[in-house]
Amino acid sequence: MVLLNIDALSTSELQYIASQENIDDWEELSREELIDSINELYDGMSEDPNKGTHRFLNCLSDVQYTKLMNLPGVEALPDEYLETSIHMIMKDPFWAYVFWSISPNAKSECIDRDSDYRIFIRTNAFDSAGKRIETYDINVGQGDRSWTVALPWMDTTYQMDMVAEYPKDKVFEVLASSEKISTPPAIDPTVIESIRGTAQASLIISSISTKTGEMMNNKVVSDLFSKLNSGSNREGA
Repeated sequence: MVLLNIDALSTSELQYIASQENIDDWEELSREELIDSINELYDGMSEDPNKGTHRFLNCLSDVQYTKLMNLPGVEALPDEYLETSIHMIMKDPFWAYVFWSISPNAKSECIDRDSDYRIFIRTNAFDSAGKRIETYDINVGQGDRSWTVALPWMDTTYQMDMVAEYPKDKVFEVLASSEKISTPPAIDPTVIESIRGTAQASLIISSISTKTGEMMNNKVVSDLFSKLNSGSNREGA
């Protein structure tokens, strides 16, 4: 049984849980009384191993799994979707959440073609002009449906392909491609130009590099350093 962060629940949610657990006179209880009654109920249940255990999370769920589908607006997720697709959502400038599905028909076609087929995710990186600058593959399990994928470069556009490999024929087939997303630049180019060759640039570089010239392990800082340094090299040449 699961009880989710009871203090964060609304009074209506508390009343719903109380009604599902048949707490006496739950309609007449105040919020504080509802919390106390539910806590008391589950404290008693946790002492009895035959009644299961509970834990606290951060969002609303029914306290009894068998009643989960009775919650308003809750629907069961299907085991399979009827489409073959892959989607990507940027979590932050360095990571994306990628999720995909393979329709039963597409899966049957893959099996018919080669029962030893495998699925992997291909990451494509493009520069600002739309030219592909890098491609690398991520091996995923047959039962996997989502991954968190690193986005190594700033100011870059990414697209994910779901690819099927057929070892028997040594053939690769793109089953679906995601929408493209772009990571922001590490720093506005105008800022780079305004401080390049100045004492301010030297101060920044000295603060983010060691005495031996090694850079701090930070993508944004490394990008800034590289751009400043490349400008200095061009001017020196």
